[in-house]
Amino acid sequence: PIKEIQQRIDNITTRGIVMKENQSFYELYMERVPLYEKYADIIIDCTNKSMECIVSEIKSKLCR
Repeated sequence: PIKEIQQRIDNITTRGIVMKENQSFYELYMERVPLYEKYADIIIDCTNKSMECIVSEIKSKLCR
């Protein structure tokens, strides 16, 4: 979810995220999510999971 992503990103300006001028984070999210989902080899639901749990799921799916 977008709120969780925003919490994980400390400072969007120093993170190096490319955005159009005056584009909001929500607009960027809505633009990119369909592309990420279209081209993803795997999709992990990260909702309410720790980084360690997410990494474990990624490793598990890649090892199959």
